[in-house]
Amino acid sequence: MPATNEITNVFMSYSTSHVEMVKDVARRLRQRGVASYLDVLDQELPGRPFDVIAARIKKAATVAVFIGGGGLGPFQRLEVTLAVIQAVKRGMRVVPVLLPGAGDIPELELFLECFSWIDLRQGIVEEQVERLARVCTVTPGSGSTASAAIEDYSLSAIIRRAQQRLVISGHTLDKFVGDEEVRDELRRLAFEGKRVTIIQLNPDSPYAAAHRPFHELESTSPAKDQHLHTLGFFQDLFQAVNPAKRDSIDVSLSNYMPRFRTVIVDDAVFVYHYMYGGDVAEHPDLRLEPSVSSDDQLRRRILYSTLSMVQAPETIPFIRCGQIFTHWRQTNISKWTDWTASERSRHKLTHEYYTVRAKEFHARYGNLDELEDDVKRHLDLTRGSTLVLGCGSGKEVEHLSIRRPKDHLCGVDSSDVAIRLARQRCRPTDVLMLGDFYDLDVPAFLGGRQFESAVANAALVHLLNRDDIDQILGKIWRRLVDGGRLFLRCLYKEQDGKPIAEEQDKWTPRWFVYYSPAELAQRCQNAGFYVDREATERIAESCGMNAQISLSKGFRHERFSGVWWSSILARKQA
Repeated sequence: MPATNEITNVFMSYSTSHVEMVKDVARRLRQRGVASYLDVLDQELPGRPFDVIAARIKKAATVAVFIGGGGLGPFQRLEVTLAVIQAVKRGMRVVPVLLPGAGDIPELELFLECFSWIDLRQGIVEEQVERLARVCTVTPGSGSTASAAIEDYSLSAIIRRAQQRLVISGHTLDKFVGDEEVRDELRRLAFEGKRVTIIQLNPDSPYAAAHRPFHELESTSPAKDQHLHTLGFFQDLFQAVNPAKRDSIDVSLSNYMPRFRTVIVDDAVFVYHYMYGGDVAEHPDLRLEPSVSSDDQLRRRILYSTLSMVQAPETIPFIRCGQIFTHWRQTNISKWTDWTASERSRHKLTHEYYTVRAKEFHARYGNLDELEDDVKRHLDLTRGSTLVLGCGSGKEVEHLSIRRPKDHLCGVDSSDVAIRLARQRCRPTDVLMLGDFYDLDVPAFLGGRQFESAVANAALVHLLNRDDIDQILGKIWRRLVDGGRLFLRCLYKEQDGKPIAEEQDKWTPRWFVYYSPAELAQRCQNAGFYVDREATERIAESCGMNAQISLSKGFRHERFSGVWWSSILARKQA
């Protein structure tokens, strides 16, 4: 048994039902020279008096929390609580170790998910035991090698190196913005137009709620509203920056807990393994730089996983595409955790397709030549200031700007990549902005202004629920002036002669909802629109199509059989 005044590499916290497996792991760690404490092997006193346990935890450098079937034991929960407190106070590490039968981490243990875990669910294999041994004995800052030229690894010094981009994920915003030198470096980068991307935990997420009991102990925890003055810092910074450089600032709130504190400077990656403990000015656990690091594959994986969080469908933009979204924390897009599992799946399918594949989609379908004749003819019947929903990379906006060069045009899309592509092709006077159809009635969205026309060309084919079209039509109606025009184009599909209501396309994959022209017309009428069927008939005839088919099924899809475009031209009735 180690002397009570010794520093122990690892304290082993377990439930009694898993003691034999934990004893096996303890013996293997000791064979590797790891100073471990396990009460059933080391405790001279009978039973497990908590004062002895508490003293051991306070002396340990690491606490390994073993989780098997059934999650944490009741006594083990006390140990884990004390361990997290020590992690907060003195930077001690906490390492969840998943044993066979653990399955996924139970929701009750959400606060452990912020730590990097050891996976023994497939058995106590040597590779994972060796990894646990390394974690328990490594000294913070002794990870992969970095350039010898850098001796100062404070956050301000790391940021100072940035030449093109800075990405910070997992740091609690209050902590690093509380550092005056860090604030100065962030200001400098922003004013120079360097890309600054901040990804932080949404304080309204279940992960933040799981951490809230500890926020009195740690100034950096995601306590409710604690981050607001930091978001205020970025909002003030955004306002102070030259408008031409505002697009380089991204600040987002993620509904999922980042696993590490990560700082990316250009292509170099600095990783702080544990969310609790250790000031951000301390040396990182891993320093991964291109051409220098032997862990280049790991560096690329961290780059990818961190940057993909920005584009994740559950991430709420606060600053994105040169806009501030103070209202999005209270609207549909921020209610991700309240959505049903099917709604999340549908949104994820669509979001990832039009964000991750936005450039590919633009290259294939984004040219003005791809705009069908019947769409152009319907667009030409709109007038005045026009709101284009689901504008994608901007081909409808470009068409309208050519036909009506003096009219005010506004394009809205949920893909920031598509919006940035649209800005490259459209006029400087055209407003192209990130937005969600479900937020059309939010007063802060679009400044509450009304339009003379609205266009939704293939924009409502991916709604979360098929009947949501009624509320969306109501929101569009309120955005139009009296007599304002609406061009609405949705999909209709038949299989074996029978209409399909909705489906997940197996090829792309995306979630689709379908409406016949008759149903679409009826829903428009219910929302307060007058449907101009004669205009659609004339357009069909001018395109060499059967007018009656255009009203019953729609305009035939050019690429797929059994699929039609339901096109409606309508006017808002007072």
